[in-house]
Order: sequence, then C-alpha cells, then structure tokens
Amino acid sequence: MVDAATLPSGGSLDITRHELHVEIQLSSPKLAKPRLYAFALTDQLAAFFSELAKDLGDPDMVVEMQSSSGAAVSPLMVHSFAWKTGRSIIAGTSRIDVAVSSEESAVNAGEGCPSPRRRTSMRPVMKYVIVSGGVVSGLGKGVTASSLGVLLKVCGPRPCPDLGPGPDPCPSPVPERNPGPAPDAGPDSLLARPRATA
Repeated sequence: MVDAATLPSGGSLDITRHELHVEIQLSSPKLAKPRLYAFALTDQLAAFFSELAKDLGDPDMVVEMQSSSGAAVSPLMVHSFAWKTGRSIIAGTSRIDVAVSSEESAVNAGEGCPSPRRRTSMRPVMKYVIVSGGVVSGLGKGVTASSLGVLLKVCGPRPCPDLGPGPDPCPSPVPERNPGPAPDAGPDSLLARPRATA
C-alpha cells in the first residue's frame, strides 16, 4: 500500500455534488487547461479512473482512490458514496488532492443556479396500499392490487376530501364526453344488417 502523503502532488480535483450528478474538475501540470468530467451519482468510479488515465497521457496507468486512513476505495463504488473529504487519487507515481463541495456552496459562491427541487435522498418515496381478505380470494386480491398499482402509476394518486354535497372539489382530469345522439342506422350500417343464423 502506497502512502499518498509521501507522493509528489500531481494536481487537484474539485468535486461538486449536485442533486443527480457529480462534476469533477481536474487541474494538473500535465494538462494545458483544466478538464471537466460529469458522472451520474449512480455511476461507478472505474469509468472515471479510465478517462483520467487517458487524459494524463498513459492509458495503462494504475489509478486508485485512497481514503484518509490509507485504505484503497473500490473502483466499483458509485460516485454518491466515493467523494468524501480527506480522500485522494493515486495516479501512477503522483497524488491528486481532492476537494469536495456541494451544489449549495457553489451557488452561494455565484457559480450556477440552484436546482428547482430538492431531495435529501435519492430513494423514491414509497407509499403502500394494503389489500386484505381471506385465503380463498388470494387471486382476486392479487389482480386487484396489481390493477390498482398500474392505475396509480399511470394516473398518479389524487387525494380528495369528501366535502359533502355541492360541486366536486377535485374534478376529473379527463373531461366528460357527451356522445350526442346515436348515428342513423342507414342501409349500409352494420347496425342495419341482419345477423347470419346457422
């Protein structure tokens, strides 16, 4: 295991975490100007390591991340977990220092604009609908629950309070259609033809 502190500095990485992605800016004496990378928070580090080695001029270079304790971070780790204060990148025989900031601090510094929506977690919000009944009606419960799930996915939940008589407080998003009068059953209409009997 190589101690990152003993290696010469090979540049710096400025990491900016956003809601759904991470931006990585590399500054290195080996590059004419800084290089900017962007990866989804769910992407693995391996793709970044490969690009970094190519950009530093040696595609076969061994690139790894080390934690502040000196432990190697797996290249299979995703970006959302990997970028922490105190970590560094070992690229060949040099050390690349890492500085991590979040989107909020970048916005406060005047870089970029804030995201229109904030989520503290990448997990979707889970809501449950429980369908209960006897053992014999298990198939009916499954069909009902599955159909209800499909309808909720397509239409979305619309909680509506029952306010008693009066106008509907939550009108349907699909306008009601008045079919109008039935079409005339002329001589060529399917309605006017007699059915064949056997």
